[in-house]
Amino acid sequence: MLAKEREALEKFELANERIKGLISDYQLGRISFPLFVSSLLREHSVIRGCLEGFSSLLAPLLTKLEISLSKILSGDERYIATVPDCYHNILFQLHHLWVEHLQRSGRPYQLGYVCGWDLEIPPEVDFALSHLPESLAIKREDGWMIFSKTGVLENHYCILRREGGKILLEYSDEDLPRARAVSEVLGEIGMKWEMKEMSWIGERRITNRIVRAESPYDGEKVRSLVALLRASRCLDLLLLDVNRGEEGLPENLQQRSEVLQKEILAWCARHPERCNVDWATVAVRADLAPLLRRGTLEEAREMIRKILKIAERVESTEDFICTLESWHERRAERG
Repeated sequence: MLAKEREALEKFELANERIKGLISDYQLGRISFPLFVSSLLREHSVIRGCLEGFSSLLAPLLTKLEISLSKILSGDERYIATVPDCYHNILFQLHHLWVEHLQRSGRPYQLGYVCGWDLEIPPEVDFALSHLPESLAIKREDGWMIFSKTGVLENHYCILRREGGKILLEYSDEDLPRARAVSEVLGEIGMKWEMKEMSWIGERRITNRIVRAESPYDGEKVRSLVALLRASRCLDLLLLDVNRGEEGLPENLQQRSEVLQKEILAWCARHPERCNVDWATVAVRADLAPLLRRGTLEEAREMIRKILKIAERVESTEDFICTLESWHERRAERG
């Protein structure tokens, strides 16, 4: 991967975030249409400059982006973020396709891909790629940048970066309880963070939570952040019914979900060496989801603490599953 392409990707990321913010601000009535258009034109020129000349694979989507821009300039506001071929959707697809292109042009390493390293890979990057499936690590002049998917969403990425003496995280999530839980844990491990909401109104209203955090560089903190990202991907089963108004579900289900997720994520950040155990998914299937719905919050927290004690004693996912199943059997025998 050429240094020129790495630089282009970094510029694309910044322009992409500014455009998403512009769309959110316009749809929420914070800026006028003329101001939105003039700002979009400025950022679009950055996007076009980043993408041109790197891959014919991206050319069809760049053409679609130009068409959607022309529709907006003619006054058709649907092409901002409403119709299928709107500017927001095409930009989203471009980002995803470019990351996939870089994965293919990089070399496989551990569970992910690397670009820019010919020989020795930094230990913190090695740790991240050993624990974040389908991740992409890119070498920079003053550090590195790692893309990791958020939860089960195909097109949403978190970005972990080292810039000289700083470590930065950009965490993206549609789920509010999980985003809040992640934010609180970031604060507990000594990172300064802020959360911003961006909303788009298309076929449905989407509100994405962008959490940005930074701190002085610390190798052990990188390991904690990797464990936090790994665990956040395993918590989807805990979120299945959070936004559903089923009869009999507690009214404060979102709050309870946030409390329980924070308990889990905080443990993972404190025990990064244990993040090879995907205990969260197993634990949810076994007990946490029913307790979240029907039991008390304290019962669910107590269950989590007992499961975490098991996780501290085992060395692998297989050992964890066997130990957890044995524990369930003993509980069932005791009634």
